[in-house]
Amino acid sequence: MKKKQESSRATRIMGNVRTIKDLESRMEELEAQKQVQVDAMDAEVTSAQEELATLDKIRAGKVSSKKRGRPSKSVTSKVVTSKAKVKNDFTLLEMVKRVMKSGKAMKVKDIAQAVKDAGYVTKNTNDTYFASSVNKILRDDKGFKKVDHGTFQAKTVKASKTVSKAKSGQLVAAVA
Repeated sequence: MKKKQESSRATRIMGNVRTIKDLESRMEELEAQKQVQVDAMDAEVTSAQEELATLDKIRAGKVSSKKRGRPSKSVTSKVVTSKAKVKNDFTLLEMVKRVMKSGKAMKVKDIAQAVKDAGYVTKNTNDTYFASSVNKILRDDKGFKKVDHGTFQAKTVKASKTVSKAKSGQLVAAVA
């Protein structure tokens, strides 16, 4: 059984070879196929090396892409932004407290814009992301209460009244 499998495999590879001349011609065919594949791979390697050289020049700033339309991903160069840390005089929480100290109810977007207008500098270029940061502060800090969906108000500190009985039975309200 094993001998039959080996012979059928050999037949698939070598074809129907019966003589030495057939064997030599089949080997030449296989060699030609192999050479075609090697040439195709060499062409791919050369193309890839040329593309890498072009990308290196673009990265170095020596070549500009003058193609019309939208540039392909392989040609575009990335914009490098400054990663310098922004230094504010006050924390975001302190700025939100300053903006909200009037005691009126405000929407989160309005609070975020007021904080920016008050001089707070952020690296967030998207206003929605910054408003999300402000919203988290408003939710987590106990100095603010949620009035409505997306609307917060600073809690006002009210004077607490304590009532005590005097010896004479009269009620005296003391403001603490």
